[in-house]
Amino acid sequence: MAIDTLLLCCLVLCTDCSFVQGVVFEVNGTQRTLFGTLVVVSADNLAAHLIGGYKSLHTAFRRCRYCMATSNNMASKFTADEFQQRTRHTHALHIRDLSDYMATTYGIERDSILNECAYFHVTEGIPPDIMHDVLEGSVQYEMKLFLRHCLQSTPPLFHLQTLNGRIHSFEYGYVEIRNKPSILTYGRITSQDSQCLGQTASKLWCLARFLPLMIADWIPEDNEYYENFLLMLDIVDLTFAPVTSSESIAVLREKIKYHHEAFKRLYGNECFTPKMHYNIHIPDWLLRVGPLSKVWCMRFEAKHQVFKSYTSAINNFINIPKSLSMRHQLHMCYQMLSRDKFLEDTVSVSSGTEMEVDSYSFMTCLLELWPNFGDETVIRSTSATVSGSVYQLGCMVSYRIVDMVPQFGELIDLVSHLEHGVAFVVQLYETVCFNELYHAFEVDASEIIVGVLPGSLLDYHPLMKHRCGTSGELTVVCPKYDLM
Repeated sequence: MAIDTLLLCCLVLCTDCSFVQGVVFEVNGTQRTLFGTLVVVSADNLAAHLIGGYKSLHTAFRRCRYCMATSNNMASKFTADEFQQRTRHTHALHIRDLSDYMATTYGIERDSILNECAYFHVTEGIPPDIMHDVLEGSVQYEMKLFLRHCLQSTPPLFHLQTLNGRIHSFEYGYVEIRNKPSILTYGRITSQDSQCLGQTASKLWCLARFLPLMIADWIPEDNEYYENFLLMLDIVDLTFAPVTSSESIAVLREKIKYHHEAFKRLYGNECFTPKMHYNIHIPDWLLRVGPLSKVWCMRFEAKHQVFKSYTSAINNFINIPKSLSMRHQLHMCYQMLSRDKFLEDTVSVSSGTEMEVDSYSFMTCLLELWPNFGDETVIRSTSATVSGSVYQLGCMVSYRIVDMVPQFGELIDLVSHLEHGVAFVVQLYETVCFNELYHAFEVDASEIIVGVLPGSLLDYHPLMKHRCGTSGELTVVCPKYDLM
């Protein structure tokens, strides 16, 4: 196939960079030989099936590239241990006896050329993509069914116009404003032909995180549909965490099982999708390759948007690959030449005011961070960009773990110094509890003020605090994922 011709280039490159030869790099003035090989292929489902030699979902009896699941038992078994897993051995047997019948029965069309790599096999190196399988898959699908239930209940739990009003007026802050969800339409929510809500993956993630804050006061107590939606959010938090452990993976495995069982009971007449089945394999892949947010397709999709913008800008459809590659290489050349240290962490601050140290009220916080600080002035700014993350006064930061729960703080001042870098002055908040109803941490401001270096934060994502409750009496923080 033509895809194998393209993959042959990758195979040759992996051979050249194999553990046998290695590649010599100069690192900090010293020559070092680094070794590498193909380990993981990041791809959405269509590309993964094409690269791995599997048949498309609609033409195969066994539709999962990880196990021998069929359409029927996908919707009745909710742990990976209940299925026979695909392995190198079973894959070789299916390839050996390959025929039209075997291809349709076991969902394999051909042997991938990547299996010739010494340390790679398609049964062990193509993990599920959590962008497509979770955000655009199970999260989007269940959100649609849940909203349909709310709108079509007797009486309706809320009206679509009211929900869209809250989506439009919700205070996303500068952190999430560019991911602000689009307005929902009744046709998409009630459509039986599509699982789509008309949102991008980043907008879906934003809507899923903040939807409990928007609608919790409309939901009756002990509503099973809402509880199962919150369980899905727990699964998302654990799946997208940048650090994982055997304990959290075990918890994730049980949550996926309970969620799928409840989903089948609540939405029995709805189709149990293959992407929901793929979720049961996520814990095993977390054990195998680590956090899946490190190998997902989101960054590649973002890069794809750049090439799409090039295509519309140049308006030239003769030899598009050459045009795009030239534009990309010119852009990368500009990026490298315009920065002294292209790949190193960068810190930039907004224009600020010079402040004498003697009159700075938080100087004791700075001395704890910079013990040898002896200059007379610092620069106070309103925002700073550290390795791509933008911090502004008033945002919340994840400070540390205290008594098995994350502690947050509000950025109240930001100072910089030419030699010492950037420091944050943070007012700490006490974490009261994790409020299940709003799927967020309930916090209260304390009088403790500390100095923090950006690199010592528990997580680098800036957050916002939100007011919720019947009269806005609660202050909550919604992390992007599990911080424990």
